[in-house]
Amino acid sequence: MMQIEVGEGIVLREPCEDDAERLFALIDDNRALLGQWMPWLDQMRDSADSLTYIRFSQEGNREGRFLNLLVWVDDEPAGVLCFFALEPTQRRSEIGYWLGTRWQGRGIMRRACQALIAFGFNALNLYRIQIACAVDNLPSRALAERLGFSFEGVLQGREWIGARVLDHAIYGLLLPTWRAQARQPD
Repeated sequence: MMQIEVGEGIVLREPCEDDAERLFALIDDNRALLGQWMPWLDQMRDSADSLTYIRFSQEGNREGRFLNLLVWVDDEPAGVLCFFALEPTQRRSEIGYWLGTRWQGRGIMRRACQALIAFGFNALNLYRIQIACAVDNLPSRALAERLGFSFEGVLQGREWIGARVLDHAIYGLLLPTWRAQARQPD
């Protein structure tokens, strides 16, 4: 089972079937937050739906189409972090993430993303990592900037959330830039 130790009680781990109920409870507790930004939320109605997601994640992880991981904080599921649209031949991927409100504001997702980015560049041999988030999702945009990603522009009409269409801010990080930033003190 894939696992990345982040430190300070934070672990990124591939979901397993035993996580279905706890993952669903996390999603259910954060519906107000997730409903603003996540198009898949209406498909998560019970733990059976979480189990379906977990099996889908395991299959995609095995096949190398993406890398879906749960963010664990002190042995509790706190969110999801993934490389989706993983394109090894083009050496690129996009990061997706969300963190339950209980864990926000503590730098957890920043540290988790830093670990995943390092894994992507070092272990997956990526050259480009992208973050796309709704233009109005200011916390997500701020995280991309804190991680050293450069704003590249806006894709209009990229995603539908219910009856709303969202424009996405696109951020990119290239391997040479990441290497240069890694040599700089925080």
